[in-house]
Order: sequence, then C-alpha cells, then structure tokens
Amino acid sequence: MVLDEPTDKLSSLTELQRLRDLGRYYLHNDMVAQALRTYTQILELDPNDVATLVIIGDSYLMAGDGQAAAIVYQKAREIDDQRKDIVQRLDLASKNPSSGISIAGGFPPLHPQAVNRLAEKITGKSLAIDEEQVRRAAELMEKTIHSESPASSVSEHLDEIDALLPAILELNIRQARTQGRPDLANELIELQRSLLAAQPVSPDIDRIKISNRVASLPEKKVLKVVLVGEASTYSPLRMSVIKAALQKAGMAVEQNREELPISWEGADLVVAHNPHYNPDYMKALAGWAGSGNPLLVDMDMDFREMGMNMANKSILPAQTGMDTRSFVAALQLADVITFPSTKLALQFSHEGYQAYTVPDGWTEKNSLWRKKSAPSSRMNIGLFSEPGNLEAVASIRRVVIRILREFPQSRLVVCGDPAVYQLFESIPDTRRIYIPPSEPEDYPYLLAQADIHLFPRLDDETSKLEGDRRYMEIGVRQSTWIGSPTGGAEEWNTGGLIARSPEDWYTHMKTLVQDTDCRTRLAEEGYEKAAEREAEKLAVIWEAVIQKVFKTGQPKPFLRGEK
Repeated sequence: MVLDEPTDKLSSLTELQRLRDLGRYYLHNDMVAQALRTYTQILELDPNDVATLVIIGDSYLMAGDGQAAAIVYQKAREIDDQRKDIVQRLDLASKNPSSGISIAGGFPPLHPQAVNRLAEKITGKSLAIDEEQVRRAAELMEKTIHSESPASSVSEHLDEIDALLPAILELNIRQARTQGRPDLANELIELQRSLLAAQPVSPDIDRIKISNRVASLPEKKVLKVVLVGEASTYSPLRMSVIKAALQKAGMAVEQNREELPISWEGADLVVAHNPHYNPDYMKALAGWAGSGNPLLVDMDMDFREMGMNMANKSILPAQTGMDTRSFVAALQLADVITFPSTKLALQFSHEGYQAYTVPDGWTEKNSLWRKKSAPSSRMNIGLFSEPGNLEAVASIRRVVIRILREFPQSRLVVCGDPAVYQLFESIPDTRRIYIPPSEPEDYPYLLAQADIHLFPRLDDETSKLEGDRRYMEIGVRQSTWIGSPTGGAEEWNTGGLIARSPEDWYTHMKTLVQDTDCRTRLAEEGYEKAAEREAEKLAVIWEAVIQKVFKTGQPKPFLRGEK
C-alpha cells in the first residue's frame, strides 16, 4: 500500500495538537491521571516531544521517584541539550533519589503501565472510572451527539457537563477508530474540540501545572492583596512589577509605603518583599501570620550568606535593622517563599521550605522603559555598579582603559558607586562621565545612557545566587552587555557575551565596539526575550504561586508548638 506521506504527516500533526489541547484541559482542571495518560499517547505519536517528557519527569519528581525522573529528564536532554532548565531538573532529581522501590515497578518510566502507576501514586486512588459518572456523562454525550446542532447543545448544557466528559469522549473516539468508524470518530473529535474551546486554557499551563499542582483560589470574585516591603539594590523595581502583575491577574492590590500599621482588614493575602529589613513590618507580619492568615514572602537573596558583613551593608536600605535572625524569622512566618533566582529557590526547597522561582521583570506602566535617549556619535561603555563591587570592577580596569585608548569615539559612563569613577582617574574628564544614583523609577532611563554594559562580578556565593535582572533590563533597553560567568548571566545568556578570562573581556569589548551588526543582533535577541518578562506575561506565574499559598499543606512552626 502506498501512503500519502504529506497527508499522513499532516494527520499526525493534527492529532498531536488535539492531544496537547486535551492534556492542557486536564491539567487546567487538576485531572492529573487523565493528563498523564494523554501525554503517554503524545509520546506514542512523537517520542521526542521534549515538553511532554519534562512534564512526566516533573510528575515522577513530585511523587518522590528521583531515579525515574532522572531517566526521563536525561532522554529530554539528549533531544534538546540547549535547555538549561532540564540540566537543573537532572541535578534536582539526582539529589532526591527514590526512597524505596521505583513507582514504575520494573517497567521503563515511560511505559504506559508505569505512567498509570505514577498517576495512582499522585492522585492516591485507583484509576477505575466511576460508573455513575460514566452513565451521567454518557447520557449527556448521547443527547449532544443526536442534537441538530452539537456545538449549540454543548453551549446550552455547559453547567451540566461533568469534568469527566472529555475522558469519556476520548474513550469513545478510540472505540470508533477500532471499529472502523472514522466518520463517528471525527464527529466525536469535533464535539471534544467544542468542549475544550469552551474551557480556555493558559498557554503556560504545561509549564507550571504539574510541577506546582496549583489549587483553586478562595471563592471570591476579586482577591484582595496587601503588598508591603523594602527594595534593595538587588531589586529596585521588583515591588512595582509584583503589583502590576497581580493587578493583571485580576487582583486588587493595596500598597502603602509610608504609614504603619497598614489596615489589613478584609485582606485575603499579604505579599511581603524583603520584610526583614524593617522591624515594624516584622511585628505586623508576626501578628498576621500568627493568626493563621496566608503570607507570601518574596526575597532577593540568601541574606544568611551576607550576615552583617560591612562590605555588603551599603546595599541594604539605610533604615534596616536586619540581621540573620530577622531573615530566618521572615522565612518561618511565610506559607510560600519566592526568589528571582532558580538556584536560590532550589536551595531553599532542599532545606524544606515551600520555595518557588518568580523571575524579575519590568512593567510598561513605567514609560521610561520605552523612552529613547538622544542619538550620540559616541560609543558609551557603562559601569553601573553598586557599592561593594569595587574589587570586581578593579579586575577589569586595565582592559577598560585599553579599549578607551584604542577607540577615541568611546566614553566611559559610571553610575552608582563613586569609587568606581575614581578608579579611572587616568582617563580625561572628556572621556568619562559620572551619573549619580536616581530614584528607582528613573533607573530605566539611566540604563539607556550606555550602549555596552559591563557587569564584572567576583566568584563568590552572593554572585552565584543572583538572578538575571541586570541582563533582562539591558534587553528591555535594547542595549548589549558583557558579564562574568555568574549564575544570572549563565541563566539569561541572551543579548550579550560572557567573559571567562581577562582576554575575553578585551576581545568582547573590542568586538562590540567595532561590529555594529553584532551589537544590533544581540540587542534584538535580548529585547525579544525580555519582552516575555513584562508584568502581564508574569501574571500567570504569580497567580499560580499565590494559589499555592492557600493549599500549602505545611503548618507554620508556631502552629506546631515549636516556638
């Protein structure tokens, strides 16, 4: 028999898309067992579907079988070795080996029998379908199929449709195909599509649902959130992005930076950013959380690493009375903790905290992100460095001076630490300029004053755990960057170049100064990736994490009588 290959391929692609839609529907409705069975079907059609492999690997990891998860992740990595998140998942799986016999029970982890066992482990119940549900769903299906307008019938009976109906339809689609009735199968597929179309699903649901098992929010039309906290040099704009993202997710956000105590009457949740900086916040939060109210704490950094080191004190707010005890107390008060860095979230997860990654972003509400700077014939090289980073800047001082002398059209722009400006006293004042720190809201416009940004960092624990905010912001401003190989730079790895040696710093700077096409290409790549970090795009992640707060299932220390 001769196959029509283009038609056969198109049919497979259509079926894959249908199954992906069905899988997203199940995840959206927290129907994990049905979702996993659907993703098994996807792998039968396309064994190299990386997104599906990651979801199944996440499921094994969530169920406590790190060994099976690692096998699945390794297969995904062999298919796509560019995804750093798969490498991170492999590392996490290796640190969480199976506590006993593998869930797969001797089957390969991707075998349908193994996936069924996995689904039973996650849901805690047998996969046998309830006969009463089948009967009720079948009656509605029969009523709909024989309607003159199936789509209209679905629309009229949406309130009656049981969540199991898509599964029943799927069983009937398979049966119709087995019996050689493609006409009936196609009719059922159209009915299924009509049902799924009536249940819109976020395009990001695959990425966050299985790994987080997001539960429903309290039954309120609008969630009222109180946002409090203190910014640091690590997060000058993070609170404004959090507020914009929560509002985009449909929540009512109250923020008052000047008066304490803030009225929290009627609030559903408090989100506290770096609350350990402010003793008044800590007192208020202790009362709030001590009454059993939900609290999400967002942190910049593992401040235990910093302690009260004098070199790092200058990055904290002037009014801070923070010490390690305050930081740990804030963690213990929280139901859920968020960090901008994946490494930080994994570190605290290993310690037993309910920790998640919510990356840094930006918001179009601040029009300065879009404001263009005046054209200039100069090539401005920027060193935007906070106090405490002088040693790292000094390590590339000779290279920067060499570039400035070789390229007369170049100029050094220093912002932040005045001591950095003083490092370059040998450069004439006409070739260097100092921009004093500004209000956080003006920071985006300051970034536009440099064409190439330099981010030298020491190989210390703080630098390793930093997020990718700096590199993301340069992407928004459509500039380029050169940076040390820190965790944040490696994780972002777009729109700039990583310098792993003094020679790299010189070569990369020379390339970017000379090669306009290279600068333009990198700037475009950085902007394209940074566009995905606008507050509206982050809203779905913040909403998912906040939903997790209400179903954390982990009692706070003082509620366990351990205080």
